[in-house]
Amino acid sequence: MELRTRNLIVWSSILIAAFLISLIIFLARPGRTDQHILFFPSETTDEWIGEARNIHHTREIEESVKALLQELALGPITLRLEPALPKGTGVRSVLIREGTAYLDFTAHLAVPDSSFQISFSEMLEGIKKSVFYNFPSIKKVIVYVDGVSTDI
Repeated sequence: MELRTRNLIVWSSILIAAFLISLIIFLARPGRTDQHILFFPSETTDEWIGEARNIHHTREIEESVKALLQELALGPITLRLEPALPKGTGVRSVLIREGTAYLDFTAHLAVPDSSFQISFSEMLEGIKKSVFYNFPSIKKVIVYVDGVSTDI
């Protein structure tokens, strides 16, 4: 084999190896985030306004939904939006089966402090709006508070 062909094979192999290593590092990096839209009630209107958030990437949909709900519980960044969930609300668990998301929150969801402005049904609307928008494979959401269903 002539020297020119051998050099071409060597350099091509090095280039392909460098590309594959870069791709593996990119896909496996721990700081990867996904952009999601969270919905919060407007301070001045009855509308729910979307706010973009970068949330840590997870491979499991249940973990992704839980991370989204934890961000929703933190409240909005934008000044003219109100919190969708009462202060102190935590996400106990998320289970997804056959297109239905079962979301279990702490008791703070059902017993907000007196300064919280929106009703329980509006809170549920905000939760569902955020989940449905970001996870189209979820067709139904059932919310629990400390293991007790909120559906009547």
